[in-house]
Amino acid sequence: MFGVWTNALEDLHSQYVNAEPYEHVVIPEFLSEEFAELVFKELPDPDETWHVYDTPFEQKYLTSNQAKFPLHVKKLFEKINSNDFVEIIGKICGIDGMFSDPTMHAGGIHAYPRNGKIDIHLDYTIHPKTGKERRVSFMLYMNKNWKREYGGHLQLWKPDLSGYKEINSDLWNTAVIFKTSEQTYHGLPDKITCPIGMNRKVIGVYYLTEPRPETLANPRYNAEMFPKP
Repeated sequence: MFGVWTNALEDLHSQYVNAEPYEHVVIPEFLSEEFAELVFKELPDPDETWHVYDTPFEQKYLTSNQAKFPLHVKKLFEKINSNDFVEIIGKICGIDGMFSDPTMHAGGIHAYPRNGKIDIHLDYTIHPKTGKERRVSFMLYMNKNWKREYGGHLQLWKPDLSGYKEINSDLWNTAVIFKTSEQTYHGLPDKITCPIGMNRKVIGVYYLTEPRPETLANPRYNAEMFPKP
């Protein structure tokens, strides 16, 4: 199912902990090409069952209804939420005791249409349903033939919002793993310009631990949005 990156966990850990502006790592060829093609062909388009985000801060569709996912998409979600996979992510991030989110809160298949975006934001640090601490975000880009000029590039911002690192969204079958904390600002604040009927699709899941005292001292139960400087 996965590419050869599973043989380079020490190197990925080094990239993660030394990354700027904060801990993250980009993994190309995340899935084997054969399995990536199967998932890509099955990824559904938004319909009336998807949740619609339509605010001044965010325009996108989201579904986390795994019961309706096609075969290979369901297999992928089962794997990236499994204990053995979370252990691999823990080795990359240097975090023990992580587990997946059984509620899939804010996770699933994200689809950004033309004019879609999400402003710079900080994610919740304490899960609003389980009370656990969110530590790591996992995003898998599945946008084959996505042109760079369409936009939708993930931006990882410095803590003082003085600048950012851009992750190209035209990367096919590429995972981005990044830290969740009180200073991990990120988003795609520039509206996507892809053709009408096309969507920027991303598979997203989040990994949790028992809450740490320092996080409980200043918890955030919902995402907090910020205008682009």
